[in-house]
Amino acid sequence: MMKPLRIDWGFRSTPQKDLLPEGRVIDLERGKTLGGSSAINYNLWVHGAAADFYRWETQYGCEGWSYKEVLPHFQALERFSEGSEASEVSSTARGKEGLIGVAPLFPPLPEVEDFMNACESHADANRIKDYNAGYLAGVSPVQLSTGGTAGGRQDCFSTLVEPLLKHYPNLQVVSETFCRKVLLESDLQARGVELELRSGEVLRISCRKEVVLSAGALLTPQLLMLSGIGEEAHLKDRVLFTKWGKFPRTFFA
Repeated sequence: MMKPLRIDWGFRSTPQKDLLPEGRVIDLERGKTLGGSSAINYNLWVHGAAADFYRWETQYGCEGWSYKEVLPHFQALERFSEGSEASEVSSTARGKEGLIGVAPLFPPLPEVEDFMNACESHADANRIKDYNAGYLAGVSPVQLSTGGTAGGRQDCFSTLVEPLLKHYPNLQVVSETFCRKVLLESDLQARGVELELRSGEVLRISCRKEVVLSAGALLTPQLLMLSGIGEEAHLKDRVLFTKWGKFPRTFFA
């Protein structure tokens, strides 16, 4: 792993045999701050391909994960700006009243327009007016979660969580805290989490209703494995937990 930074966990992939040069290792930036990766990424706003959601539901048995079922959640989050080329085809696919302002790069920079023209001419790539309308295959200007056409960076914490702190005294944000695992009952129901503070103190917090695990694409599966959820052989083969400030060795391909 590369050296962790103040706001980046510093993860790296295992060597990739199908990349050039063969065995290349890729930096996997993950936000180590309030707001997570949304606080350090490029602010690109992408729903995902409808075909992927369909495959998760039909091939892998993920009930409730069809594109039709997840689309209302994307729509509830976003405030898609009007007046762009993309908005002309997106009246039913996009949300207009959410907290996260989304706008295409509009009008595109001349260099972006030249690049898209080259893709259409030489790579048979279709121009898509709105890649967040369900179909991603083609070329398109990016859409940014920057508060709309005149806004700045929007991360998940400052946009969705911080405003609630004024109205919900029972909502508490604890920073500089490492989640060690989810606490499970004998019937595998989650009953709480085990946390380690910066001081080294370990706390066990129980819940009365549910545990929402939202640690990103890399640390969420890691936490599940730390909690004993995963393939038995894989769990026995890996060193999955270390103390605060140190990190499990890379096990993501």
